[in-house]
Amino acid sequence: GNFLYEDKTHQLKPGDTVNYWLLTVSKTNGEGHTLTGQSFVFTGDDLERGRGRTLE
Repeated sequence: GNFLYEDKTHQLKPGDTVNYWLLTVSKTNGEGHTLTGQSFVFTGDDLERGRGRTLE
């Protein structure tokens, strides 16, 4: 599935870095996995392609 977090109190400017982490939990066995230390640099072009970056 997808998850989108919106913070309408802040606006990204080109060159801003968004740091994030991911946590997944299996429906089958409840095991969790994390992916930490991730970052994304906003270029401004992302708005023209949709709502931002799609993680695959």
